[in-house]
Amino acid sequence: LDLLLPELGVLEEESLRLPEPSGGPTRRVAALLSASRGADRPIEALASEVGVSRRTLERAFRAETGLTVGQWRTRSRLLTAVERLAGDDPVGRIAHDLGYSTQAAFGAMFKAHVGLPPGEYRRRRRESDRLRRWSSTSPRPTPS
Repeated sequence: LDLLLPELGVLEEESLRLPEPSGGPTRRVAALLSASRGADRPIEALASEVGVSRRTLERAFRAETGLTVGQWRTRSRLLTAVERLAGDDPVGRIAHDLGYSTQAAFGAMFKAHVGLPPGEYRRRRRESDRLRRWSSTSPRPTPS
């Protein structure tokens, strides 16, 4: 229990943080990306839609979030995948919904960022959740 819970907690706190941009065009692009996580719209098209050049958008995004637009999009998809892996959606459906052409491509991205394949992450997360519930309901010994 002591080994598994911190492992999953670190993944979710550090690796899966999604900084929100603060500027007008960057915030609008973040909203567009969040609204359609499965779409793979080119960055040039996103920049054009909010009235700036690709270079301006990329610079502003990096300055405001520490990430490129592409990195932010990937992390946003990753957060959605983590949320959905807590449920019962098949991994292939999650991959498709997030715009990956194959489950293998999604699995490679997920493992590169999280360190575990999606199915293994789901299994460990469920075990961690089960242990949390068990530890919160188990009686504690009283000191003598």
